[in-house]
This record gives sequence, C-alpha cells and structure tokens, in this order.
Amino acid sequence: MLSSADIPAGTQGLVFVVDSSDHARIEEAKTELHRILNDLEMSDCLLLVFANKQDLNGGMRNTKHPRKVAAC
Repeated sequence: MLSSADIPAGTQGLVFVVDSSDHARIEEAKTELHRILNDLEMSDCLLLVFANKQDLNGGMRNTKHPRKVAAC
C-alpha cells in the first residue's frame, strides 16, 4: 500500500496494475485505488489502469474491470 509520504509532490500520473486472475482481491484493489486518488497530491493526476493476466484461464476480461475496479 502507498501512503501519502510515498507520493512525491507534483505527481502527474499513476499506472495502477490489477491482477485479473485474482478475483478474491479485486475489492481490495478498488478500495486502494480510491484511497490513492482521494489523496490531495493525486487529485489532478492522470490514471492508467492496466489489467494484467487477462489471458489466463479464469482471468477477468476487460469488460468487467471498469465496473469492478475503476468505477467511482
């Protein structure tokens, strides 16, 4: 997990990597992403959500990620 001290002043972007095959932790990923984006240092940053491991059996496909992770 990132803390406010881990986010450098002037941060302009964030690449958030989600393990598409880890269904059990998708809620945790969503909570963490929202916590990070609610930090004042991150209020104007660009966001890229990278859904890793979609090719694995059981991996969530890209149509499920926006609703499960980045939906605000």
